[in-house]
Amino acid sequence: MGFMADKYFAGYKANDVFDKDRSLINDGQLRRVLIDSGNENTITTGSVMPLEEGYELRIKQIDLNGNKVYLALAKDGEEVDSKVVSPENLKSATYQYKVDIAGEDTPIVLAHISNVFASTESALVTVDGLFQLSDTFAAVEDGDKYDKMKVTSVSDQV
Repeated sequence: MGFMADKYFAGYKANDVFDKDRSLINDGQLRRVLIDSGNENTITTGSVMPLEEGYELRIKQIDLNGNKVYLALAKDGEEVDSKVVSPENLKSATYQYKVDIAGEDTPIVLAHISNVFASTESALVTVDGLFQLSDTFAAVEDGDKYDKMKVTSVSDQV
């Protein structure tokens, strides 16, 4: 959603990747969308994919059969998460980094892996979808004022 001339995120709907709805707006939060891209990028072993706010995605290891990748996410050079991702189906092919937001694990970095390739000479991963939300949030509550605008109610209802 547009808010104060930037793109902000209010929540997820349950689908093939997310098991249930997750509303951030019901927690009084909006998070700025930092990256929302369907561009295809590759990461090779030994390189990183830079993200926003000091994050970067790295390959730790690729399965010899070339059908799984062990990815790591670092923030300011320190590893904060790692997982094995396999491009078998939409859910297993989507790397998700979740943080606790109002008591619920909520993804703030998602990367869709479309291909994993390994040979004796090189190894690479193709990322064809990337989404990142900010670590920080804008609090939005009933009665908040933004210049001439006043928030009269906060709800995830359309």
